Amino acid sequence: MRGLGDSRRISAELWGKRAIDRASLFRRTGLQLAGLRPDRRWDRLAYCLFAVLAILVLLTFRDYGVTWDEDVHFYYGFKVLDFYRSLGQDRSYLDFMNLYTYGAAFDLLTAALSRISPLGAWETRHLVDALIGICGIVGTWRVGRLLAGPRAGLLAALLLALTPSYYGHMFNNPKDIPFAVALIWSLYYTLRLLPDLPRPPMATVLKLGIAVGLAIGVRVGGLLSLCYLGLA
Repeated sequence: MRGLGDSRRISAELWGKRAIDRASLFRRTGLQLAGLRPDRRWDRLAYCLFAVLAILVLLTFRDYGVTWDEDVHFYYGFKVLDFYRSLGQDRSYLDFMNLYTYGAAFDLLTAALSRISPLGAWETRHLVDALIGICGIVGTWRVGRLLAGPRAGLLAALLLALTPSYYGHMFNNPKDIPFAVALIWSLYYTLRLLPDLPRPPMATVLKLGIAVGLAIGVRVGGLLSLCYLGLA
């Protein structure tokens, strides 16, 4: 009986040590343990928020006009598309104002989609931009949920959705919204990656690489995502 009691005590000590090590690992990476046992009610409310936003976007995306610099990005996207369609022969995009200094990820995507979309070119662009904006709200929810639990994630997503300068720009801002969305997902996958260093899962590394690549594909400032990872 004494041997059985000793083995139970040793087992409890080992499990306690593992829990302490895990907690210290999360503290070192800036993560909190609040999200380890999520309350599904807050997650369901977050899903409802995303559904409401999607419905609002589908009902209103046709009502948004063209912003002051959106037209030049609109035509720039088609010029970049012509570059790829000509297998690099058509380089007219280099002579189109100074936009060659910007990434063309979003402009290229919307130009390509407008070729096959049943909607008008501008309507397609505004719809895609708004859906990307919702992805940014989802990314904010994921970051908040990871750092402080489901309730914090919902509040973060709700506050961003209720921010006029974000929600309004979701429909016709071809730079700031796609860039912000790529950055928030870069941050999320950076946070996901940190506890697994120095051998993070390849899936997380690939997702982080895609998010950082998309950020750079909109603005060169996306390189800052790699700096954040280095500082961590």
